[in-house]
Amino acid sequence: LATRCRTNRTYISGALMKLGGFFDYIGRLRLSYAQTWRELHPGATIEQVALASGFHSRQTYYNVLKKLAA
Repeated sequence: LATRCRTNRTYISGALMKLGGFFDYIGRLRLSYAQTWRELHPGATIEQVALASGFHSRQTYYNVLKKLAA
């Protein structure tokens, strides 16, 4: 990520820590995408929404949702 942004790892790490850390940031992005995807595909199952949003499974989706909703 630092290479793609043409900066150093320390800067990226510090910026991401303000957002809760790398994995929480990615989780929030995926949850946001999942909400949009679900609105566009109202008949989709939670499994389909989770996989389309980059989660490995429905359970992973629920785990991230539970963690970040708290």
